[in-house]
Amino acid sequence: MVKPPWWTSVAPAVASRRCAGAAAHELLWERGELILIDHGDATAEATLGALGGSTPTCLRVARAWHDHRDDPVLITLGRRAGEAGLGLGDPPPPGARTADVEEPTRRDQLLLLFTLPAPLIDRLVLGAADAAAQRWPDPDFRARHGLRLGAALAARVTPALRRLGGELAGPDESLVVHATPAGPGDRTTVLAERSDAGLEVTASIQLDWVSTVWGPGISEPAGRMVLAVRDADGPDRLHVDLAEWHPDGLDHWEAVRVPALLSRSDHDVPWEVAVS
Repeated sequence: MVKPPWWTSVAPAVASRRCAGAAAHELLWERGELILIDHGDATAEATLGALGGSTPTCLRVARAWHDHRDDPVLITLGRRAGEAGLGLGDPPPPGARTADVEEPTRRDQLLLLFTLPAPLIDRLVLGAADAAAQRWPDPDFRARHGLRLGAALAARVTPALRRLGGELAGPDESLVVHATPAGPGDRTTVLAERSDAGLEVTASIQLDWVSTVWGPGISEPAGRMVLAVRDADGPDRLHVDLAEWHPDGLDHWEAVRVPALLSRSDHDVPWEVAVS
């Protein structure tokens, strides 16, 4: 079974950005791609810029997006659970390096991307998370970016794991959660153990959980934690695996996978959960 693309249930996003002169142009994100609605021949405009003309702001954004859509640093700079806003606020003023420099550095381009509205930044971050998950089997990539990606995963999955652990923990019991990315080829595992110190939840989670589960907002539909997306009948019908505690000895539990169907009638309504 082939997993659906990470963007299957992520709604399109449109943002307006001042471009050439005082013109306000639209940027459209859809199905994992950034589209310049008001630049019909972006290649020709980019060529003119390379020949000494002024490159429109939209094309600078598109270039930065293309150059850094796979950059793992985006995953730790992006918004995490519970954070309402993101970005640097207003676009750079005319003449600012992030807007007008013809040979931008990596820092220039990242700063330019983080002047975009939050919905576009969120989708850029999810694309980078998906790219990181695909590169995770590479030992050199893990050695270079493992700590950063582990922190990014833990920041996003810990709230769901804490609520899952709360199903076992007593009202005054200490609850500790540890989450790390699963190794290449390893399955997702979530274990709980009770000791005199309290309840400890230890999870090894597939890295693509960030883009395929957290990103579309399905980490906890109807209070049930989603471990993975298995298939999709479209953006509003997803076949998933839910987590459900099963005893695994005295004071030990393992979260097993329970197949379920998530469905909704529209992007703006909550998901309904039907356990298979």
